[in-house]
Amino acid sequence: MNPSEAYRQAAEFMQALDGALEEMRKQGRLLAEAEHEYRLGRAKAYAECPPLKRGVYTSDQREADVDAMVAPLRENRDQHDVLYRSAREAVQNLRQKLSFVQSMLKVWAHEAQLEATGPRFTP
Repeated sequence: MNPSEAYRQAAEFMQALDGALEEMRKQGRLLAEAEHEYRLGRAKAYAECPPLKRGVYTSDQREADVDAMVAPLRENRDQHDVLYRSAREAVQNLRQKLSFVQSMLKVWAHEAQLEATGPRFTP
């Protein structure tokens, strides 16, 4: 890789990073909406359950009923969580690649400066 290729690659990474950041924002909003729906559904499910009666309807049974009622909402929330985490990983990956290319460009700039001016020695 030479400096001109590095500049081109840095521009590509920056463009891809912009897209990845937008996707992460989108997935974050969708995750928040799914989380809200899940919590609201869970609260409604508790309200719809019959009252607890010793030996007839226990808290364990109520928990199982609530879990069964909100299972699709929980699955939707979990799927959005995976998509958000994937988008966040893509952003982190692109940031690392861009940082590497920027570091290489700094090294090449420093080497070019040394070639142009030569090393400086001070007694």
